[in-house]
Amino acid sequence: MNMRNFLKRKNNRIYENWKKEYPDKNKVWKSILLIFTIINVCVIIFSWYLFFQISNGGIFNIKQDINVSVETINRKLLKDTITAFEIKENEFEKLKVSGPGVVDPSLQ
Repeated sequence: MNMRNFLKRKNNRIYENWKKEYPDKNKVWKSILLIFTIINVCVIIFSWYLFFQISNGGIFNIKQDINVSVETINRKLLKDTITAFEIKENEFEKLKVSGPGVVDPSLQ
């Protein structure tokens, strides 16, 4: 028994087993096509359903809260804060004009 005959018998057995399991190739292709078509039709139906739900406002509803609370600001605190910033601004302007009060020892 040589290797060629052995491989030939092995290939024949594989082919015969495959032939027994799948007798009709056209039947297999038709079933694949049918499953593919059914899946596509289901996806199209779901897409249309989702489109119409979004168009009619059934999905992504935003419920607005009618109770709106408006907090007033503390005017005294606001006035004190503005005054503090004005004082700091004036001190900064004085420093820009007059320069620092302490002389840098490295410059002497």
